[in-house]
Amino acid sequence: MAERRVRLLFAHGGSFCKQVWAPITRRLQAMPAMQRVQAECMAFDMPFHGERRDVSQRPELHLENPAKPRVSHPTMRWMTWGPAEVARQVASLQASSAGSQRIPLIGIGHSLGAASLWATEMASPGTFDGLILFEPMTDWNGHPYREKAIDFHVGLTLQRRAAWDSFEEAQAELSSSKSYARWHPESLQAYIQGAVVKSNPENNVLDADKNYVLACHPHLEAAGYCGGLLPMAGYAVDAIKCRVFLQYGGRTQLFFPEYYQSLVQRFPQLYRIDDAVPNTTHALVLEDPDAVATRINSILQELAPFQMTLTCHKGLKMAAVKLLFAHGGGFCGRIWEPITRRLAASALLQRTPADMITFDFPYHGARRDVSQPATLRVEQTPHPRVQHIAGSTLTRWTQEEVERQVNKIRANDGHERVPVIGIGHSMGACGLWTTEIKHPGTFAGLILFEPVHNVSVHPESDATIDFLVSITLPRKWTWDTFEEAQAELLATRNFARFHPESLQAYIDGAVVKSDGATNPLGPTLSHEDLARVQCPTTFQYGSRSQLFFRKYIQPHVDAFPATYRIAEPVENTTHALVMEDPDTVAARILSALEELPPYCA
Repeated sequence: MAERRVRLLFAHGGSFCKQVWAPITRRLQAMPAMQRVQAECMAFDMPFHGERRDVSQRPELHLENPAKPRVSHPTMRWMTWGPAEVARQVASLQASSAGSQRIPLIGIGHSLGAASLWATEMASPGTFDGLILFEPMTDWNGHPYREKAIDFHVGLTLQRRAAWDSFEEAQAELSSSKSYARWHPESLQAYIQGAVVKSNPENNVLDADKNYVLACHPHLEAAGYCGGLLPMAGYAVDAIKCRVFLQYGGRTQLFFPEYYQSLVQRFPQLYRIDDAVPNTTHALVLEDPDAVATRINSILQELAPFQMTLTCHKGLKMAAVKLLFAHGGGFCGRIWEPITRRLAASALLQRTPADMITFDFPYHGARRDVSQPATLRVEQTPHPRVQHIAGSTLTRWTQEEVERQVNKIRANDGHERVPVIGIGHSMGACGLWTTEIKHPGTFAGLILFEPVHNVSVHPESDATIDFLVSITLPRKWTWDTFEEAQAELLATRNFARFHPESLQAYIDGAVVKSDGATNPLGPTLSHEDLARVQCPTTFQYGSRSQLFFRKYIQPHVDAFPATYRIAEPVENTTHALVMEDPDTVAARILSALEELPPYCA
């Protein structure tokens, strides 16, 4: 374990509890950035929440105007007790390490908790070494829908049930409630474990006859909304001494990034607004813990406690190695998660940490785009074809997307050039390879699982197209609910060979909320194209594959033995090997990495 220590302080939003962070911290602990330091993840319950439940004072309901219900209660003063609680937590941490070297502290918060962290740093600059804030309840430049938002949330909250005869009854009702249908199942259960508590008659002026209650009663939650937003005009936003990263959901109705642009423009060295977390609302930390953990991990790597310098065998100083993962056609960036988790836990990456980066190609995952119709050509039944821009320009946009991802990495390099190793499957492997051919020296190494490129005139090309198109067209692709989609995909024989963990990762990324290809093989690569590659390139393939033909690639490997190598096939796998056997695929990647300069002795 690394000797450097860092603390991550997690602050939850209104009506939630410290347990909602557990699914996120569990994922974070398995990620590369957390392997470099001794990181402590600490969450706490805000006053009136979780273990700090306090219903000793009866809230006052104001229902004279049904369209504008309001509630009065001390929870309204969250702008006072929220930052005060954060300051108390920080003081406790400082006291526990008194006399020793200061331990860096990074604050991560949501909604009310995010605003409280921010207010604490503005009041006491230097408290934190970084802040990652998910939709802080703040008003920087005039919230356009402040009153309407209060009307809506108070009215909705007051209708919520808050007490049950047993924990099991509460769990059953909350687990099946439509109000929480968007939440990740693990996050919902974590919430229930912390938010449903045994009633204490001595501290309960509401629902005293019930055995189990919501820790934060809906009337208290509603009063919190009535307290309004933290007025940033009253704070010195430029006094802070750490960077602040603002995050928000792609479907939120409570956070408006455009109103914070002036803040970022005035103080770009302090504030940044990242891209929206796709397909999430204000409750994004409960809806998509995978995306939230990935976002946190990415930002942590930009903060000093997590940055490090490595030395390769040539004595060259360099920042952490980047592993860029590119998925295949029909898949999504999430399919790499079972593999990256295994890689992160390996001894090799414990010794030489790597930043593992995944992304969605255009038309895939969070970048779904069906704005243009496809044209089906099924006149010749044995040879069906589909015309669409996604197919006709596939080689171009895969290469351009890989190049864009590499440029993003380079933009964050600073003055040091970070080694980038490309790891890809199928279409994604093709995009990595084409990028190296177009820009020799882009990668320090390539590990390619069945790239769909022609290295000569592919003798089975037409038959391959016939097969792939014919089995793809009948596939069901729409459902009424995510649960229906998940149940069907988990049970379908088409995915029976997929590893259960890989299949679930695929479903989580490939099935999205609703708002093929003329040639699945890239263009023929010439002898000159193959000669342009400047990094070691290893080909991997499945022993039962019907899409990768070693005998047609071997002559070109023989022509450039210093550059190309074909590994032995991954046993009992097909073209979808990265989905079928993540353990062996991770082992193959580690084996290949050990031969590349950032890792070899």
